[in-house]
Amino acid sequence: MKLWRELSRLRVQFSAGGLLFASKWVVVPSNGTVLIDLSRPRTAVLSPYPGPGQRGVFEPDRVWVESEDGTILKERRDPRESFRGLRRALWWDHLDVLYFAGYALWNYLCAPFLFAEPGFVSEEIEPWDEENERWRRLRVMFPPPVPTHCREQVFYFDAYTASPPRLHARGRWQVGARGPLLL
Repeated sequence: MKLWRELSRLRVQFSAGGLLFASKWVVVPSNGTVLIDLSRPRTAVLSPYPGPGQRGVFEPDRVWVESEDGTILKERRDPRESFRGLRRALWWDHLDVLYFAGYALWNYLCAPFLFAEPGFVSEEIEPWDEENERWRRLRVMFPPPVPTHCREQVFYFDAYTASPPRLHARGRWQVGARGPLLL
């Protein structure tokens, strides 16, 4: 935790794709960089996004696309609210993807350290055995102000990794922001 608290930002190369984006009729850059600014609560910058010379900025209550010089090209306030209704179940625009990817990447890259923040409730639950492997599991309740797939999530940790830290191997949850239809 000490090292985590000393960090000011994370810069990670990522690759995106898959059926979720294809099913929403949106083309996303297949490769890019995400910058997580740990000094600003839940802020992520994806670049290039949605195309060359642009970047997407995620904050929980606002997403926007800006040019390299910082000119705002398009924005949406209260982006989670925009996921209500039939259109978001059928197709997404680049601001929808930016909201989803922004909070998802922020949460994925900051777990499990963010669970130490105020409002998070976690408990170790029974281990999970699968294919001759034992996984330790942690059930986490996310507080309402934190954008996430769903409030309750289960995180799996490799029980056979050398003593601390354990490797976060996978998670299980229902994706609430994707819309009411199954993918």
